[in-house]
Amino acid sequence: RICAASLFLACKVEEFPRTLRDVIENTGKVLRRKKAEELTKEMIEQYAEDIVLHENILLSTLGFSLMVDHPHPIIIKTIQALGSMLNDVFP
Repeated sequence: RICAASLFLACKVEEFPRTLRDVIENTGKVLRRKKAEELTKEMIEQYAEDIVLHENILLSTLGFSLMVDHPHPIIIKTIQALGSMLNDVFP
């Protein structure tokens, strides 16, 4: 459930919103190996409550600080630098 809450929160933070139902159905496929049609209304309601609860716990634990430095720019710059170094060594 923490995984699902993390995914739900990450979608919000990255401005790639998904509905809670989407998160429940997709994590259900992966984590619980259940198809969307196998989830009962009661199961969905329980998972939704749990995800929202765990999302609040995550936010509290993070101190509501959601500023994230992504590693992608650093990795790209490093690869570009290595590529230019290799081009100088092996023309």
